[in-house]
Amino acid sequence: MLAALIALLFLGGGSDGLASAIADRQKELKQVVVEDKRRDEALAVIKDLKARGKAYEKSLKMNWKQTGQALSGAGVAEADIDAAWEALYRERTDFEQDVVDARFQLRELLTREEWQQLFAESSQE
Repeated sequence: MLAALIALLFLGGGSDGLASAIADRQKELKQVVVEDKRRDEALAVIKDLKARGKAYEKSLKMNWKQTGQALSGAGVAEADIDAAWEALYRERTDFEQDVVDARFQLRELLTREEWQQLFAESSQE
């Protein structure tokens, strides 16, 4: 049961795919967006998202290690288990919100045509 919860929390769904789809478009964005100011602003959004992704991965590893330590002993209190899972879940939802925010920031910066050029193929996959 615990393995299933872990799989659902960290492998199923979520925004990791969206974060990768956005970050992978950095090179194309440089070519598609010709206006310097908007291009630089859009690249800054992607750069921030990449940095947040790295911070998330680092924090996730640390929290995962702490969770393993908290759950490894015999007679672990239910409150300790709940607190450990809550920290992991909170970090995940914070990251997902950051990804969604980045998507909307980009959507405001790009024209409809630019958006289609950058993301139309990935939305059909």
